[in-house]
Amino acid sequence: MLAAALRPIAVLAAAVVLAALSGCVQTTEKPTPTPTAAATPAFASDEEALGAAEKAYAAYLAVDDAVLHDGGLNADRYEAVASGEALKASISNAEKFQAESVRTTGASSFRTEKLQATQFLGDGVTSVAVYVCDDVSGVDLLDSTGRSLVSPNRKPVAPFVITMERQNRTDRISQRELWTTENFCS
Repeated sequence: MLAAALRPIAVLAAAVVLAALSGCVQTTEKPTPTPTAAATPAFASDEEALGAAEKAYAAYLAVDDAVLHDGGLNADRYEAVASGEALKASISNAEKFQAESVRTTGASSFRTEKLQATQFLGDGVTSVAVYVCDDVSGVDLLDSTGRSLVSPNRKPVAPFVITMERQNRTDRISQRELWTTENFCS
């Protein structure tokens, strides 16, 4: 009689266990992880990263030439091509041009020496550092009367390390540092 009384409880317990297990189906297939935006590389190759940095630096130099031709006026134009330290330094330089009433003529240029590094910084930002040789041989610095202030001893080609950052498919120069260790532009 006791066994007959426990039978409905056993059946109920078995039903609860089956209901709990019905949502858990075992499979031999392993789930495929979904790639995240953070893990997706910004560039398919080093050549693509270098090309993007070169294009971004050429755009930066074009804006730099335009602002300095105007004696440092409308320095907000740098915001389209620079960020971080490079933006601050460019605006500061433009302010000095205004304060000293100087301007430039001509165009600067550069050549690329090599890619230094490509690094994913997180939050969708990738950094590309490149060694470049800036050439200002075609640039003249003029005072307010139009007289050249360029020294005849000026070295027109200088080594720099530029850093470009890509975020949301937008490339901006974030750092531009004179390379003082060795002149790789000789």
